[in-house]
Amino acid sequence: LRDRLMNAPDGPFRVLYQNKPTATAVLDDIAAMAQVALELYQITFLERYLLDARAFVARTETFWDHTQGGYYLTPPSNVLPTPFKPRFDEPNPSANARMIEVLSTLALLTGNIQYAQRANQTLRAFGALADEPINYRPSAALLSSAFLAFDAVQIVLIAQPDDVAALNLIAEIHKTAVAARSLLRIEPGTNLPTGHPARYKEMVDGLPTAYVCRGTVCSLPITTPIKLAHTLHTMRGPAFAP
Repeated sequence: LRDRLMNAPDGPFRVLYQNKPTATAVLDDIAAMAQVALELYQITFLERYLLDARAFVARTETFWDHTQGGYYLTPPSNVLPTPFKPRFDEPNPSANARMIEVLSTLALLTGNIQYAQRANQTLRAFGALADEPINYRPSAALLSSAFLAFDAVQIVLIAQPDDVAALNLIAEIHKTAVAARSLLRIEPGTNLPTGHPARYKEMVDGLPTAYVCRGTVCSLPITTPIKLAHTLHTMRGPAFAP
């Protein structure tokens, strides 16, 4: 999909018909591809998937409304006579909600504050919609993306690249449902961005070590799958009471 549709000459496209790319991609397509790339990165930790996600986001810059914020379905100069911003869920999450999730995840994984700022601008462009009861259901993805932007569970795994024991911790993370979370695997001695709650955290006893963070608070170091599962269940709970 990346090579034959997103990166095709004169692309990006959204359909492969009779072995040829056709139909210009819209915001939904590019945002979904960025989501997939980020999921693959958090499973394999291969840098190329993170680079793919960043490249997909860069392609959405022409979709951005520089006046009021939010993304159009297509660039304003494209085929639609009246620019349209997808804001409500249909069978799938709205494209702007997908973009908030993508931007927020990139901000958490890279420490690039510009991604977080763009996610917040998009939320402000549509946030008032969710304040009306009639819009609760079609705004579900928007509300979900807001949790990722403002109250994500950040999991940091510190391990040597060839340490197979880390796989047990990773498997525990992926089989535990946490609605709004990011997963970053780093080598010992890696400097996380300034302000990251797990900055300066270290391995324990030479073992792969996980830290589960929410807001500015991180768990104690975790080296066993059982303890990691318990911590994830504890820290994935409801947001702080108002």
